[in-house]
Amino acid sequence: MLLLATAPACKSSSTPTDKAQPSAPAWRREPIGSAQAIPLGFEPQVERSLKLGRQLFLHGAHASDATSFLFAEKILPADQRIRGWVVLEEPTGMVVDWLGENGTDLRWLYRVRFSEDTPALERHDEVASAEQQIRFAARKTAREAALMKGIPSNAIVLSSDDQQSWWVYLFYADLPGKIGVGSEERIVVSRDGRQVLQRQSLAPVAGWLSLDQGQAPVGTEGAQFSHPTTPWPLETHVRVSLLHQTRLLIDTSAGLWSVQGGAISFHGGRASPLAALLPSGNH
Repeated sequence: MLLLATAPACKSSSTPTDKAQPSAPAWRREPIGSAQAIPLGFEPQVERSLKLGRQLFLHGAHASDATSFLFAEKILPADQRIRGWVVLEEPTGMVVDWLGENGTDLRWLYRVRFSEDTPALERHDEVASAEQQIRFAARKTAREAALMKGIPSNAIVLSSDDQQSWWVYLFYADLPGKIGVGSEERIVVSRDGRQVLQRQSLAPVAGWLSLDQGQAPVGTEGAQFSHPTTPWPLETHVRVSLLHQTRLLIDTSAGLWSVQGGAISFHGGRASPLAALLPSGNH
């Protein structure tokens, strides 16, 4: 996936994160037991993780497919004006707009439209719309504030729950045949796309697991990761499970969870009172 150039330095505020270090990820073969009732008070967070995780997966998958499509059309890497893309959800389906520079203007150059999942190319050469420019600015602002500077990463821009800011998620670039969980960041950017309001580390480094020909090893319950940041799985876990079509087992202070595609289940284990939760800024 094409990476964007960084923007000038901007003022930012960061949120303290949990210093606990996760154990090494592993394939788990022991049965995890049947699903139990989700602990009281966790349902809203779980539903939020599912909703955002599905959005992250869809935005990332369409951006990746659009990138491959532009390479197949020999637009990439030939068109040196291109600086990156934004993903928009329209009533007819997802679209990926490719933006570039022509003098001082940010230009809308191409659109890859996914109608019934079939990509179609539109060619444009006009000044980018206000929404395109703001989303593009939010992405650049977040990348400048990110902790993972200089490391290949991908960015996904979603509107916040209250529609008053942007949530820009930064992920390490995916590696073929490997499952990676950890080091994700969520940068909260002002609605005009130019100021960082908060920087949130969603998980410490958890590591990578190799897939066997794109599939989990036979006889395993899933890929198990420890997650000390929150007692429930996050949207980033949902994204990874959908991306790799693999069941993730997330070990938290509340117990063991499974994330499989668009579903999250609780399997019990250690107990954790609600008072032990981290400050809301981390969630």
